[in-house]
Amino acid sequence: MFELLLATKAITPMDLPKELGPGPTVLLQGDAKAGYFGAVSNSLLINQSTLNTQHGIVSGIASGSYDWLKFILDGNIYYISKQCSRINIRSTELRAQLTKTGKNIQIGGLTYLHRPIKGDTVDPSNFNNGSYPPSLQTPMAVRAHNSEWGRTLLNVCGDSEFGGTGKWAQFTKAQLGMAALDSNGACTICYEDSTAAGYTIFAGGDKGVVQRLAYSSSTSANWIGHRNVLILKQP
Repeated sequence: MFELLLATKAITPMDLPKELGPGPTVLLQGDAKAGYFGAVSNSLLINQSTLNTQHGIVSGIASGSYDWLKFILDGNIYYISKQCSRINIRSTELRAQLTKTGKNIQIGGLTYLHRPIKGDTVDPSNFNNGSYPPSLQTPMAVRAHNSEWGRTLLNVCGDSEFGGTGKWAQFTKAQLGMAALDSNGACTICYEDSTAAGYTIFAGGDKGVVQRLAYSSSTSANWIGHRNVLILKQP
């Protein structure tokens, strides 16, 4: 049965990693290069408040402990928070507490890398408060589309006017925590530094899931948030 389901997605067991982690193990959409398994509850993985506390992410305000969305990118299993779990946190604070490159954590006998999501394919990034839909086909839009953010959350957002493709799922912008620029955690702190000194790259906002922004790393506001990402390390 497992082989049959894989065959319908044009992949073979060899394309998938040996350890698939908690949650669904059959792809709903996509393939081992880039695909979506579905949602995973905190009870199956880890409560996001617990995760933040374990890695010293205590700045800002706890905004909730949301479910995880499970993806695969280039053969690696990703768990990405459905919304930001902490808001009103400065990127300087996040870098000091989690570090830019992240920290390892053991959960249920498996090891994960916990770090910010990548909003670009280069670092530092020259994104500067713009909207970069895949249809634009400029070098910057291509980079945005090929980033971790673009290959995951863009494809599960069903609001086309908000820039989502809805290829894999039909979550609304509100369900993904980006209802408006002033929504709690509408803009996610990304992995990348900006080419402008003292600035950090953010993803999401009032211009859509395709939006990228560069803000001062010391900026603190309710619309700035930390969205947890866990990448499963193979045994």
